[in-house]
Amino acid sequence: MLAKTGLPSLGVNPIRELLGPNLSALSEQQQAHLTGLDFFPQLISGPFADGLAMAFAFAIVACVIGGIASLLTGPQKKPTADEPRESVGAELAGIAGEAGIGPSELVHDRQ
Repeated sequence: MLAKTGLPSLGVNPIRELLGPNLSALSEQQQAHLTGLDFFPQLISGPFADGLAMAFAFAIVACVIGGIASLLTGPQKKPTADEPRESVGAELAGIAGEAGIGPSELVHDRQ
């Protein structure tokens, strides 16, 4: 089923698929080395580990920046009983309506 979609499937040697008919131009020893079980995993493991480390480093930096930004906003003002309180859905729908990305007229305040 994966072969029909063009996606690689298990058991397919990517080096053999890339080289195709050019593989026969190499010696038996070179063919065995390139299509063996050690070459491709060793080839890809370094860049994969580097990319994974960069993704985690970005996530850590983004979390730290978000935490600092949250600390800098200060304490939230709690609404008193005499102030009208808007629901989160009504607030989000109103913002979406102002931005032109959603119908704000569908939100009715229940008072």
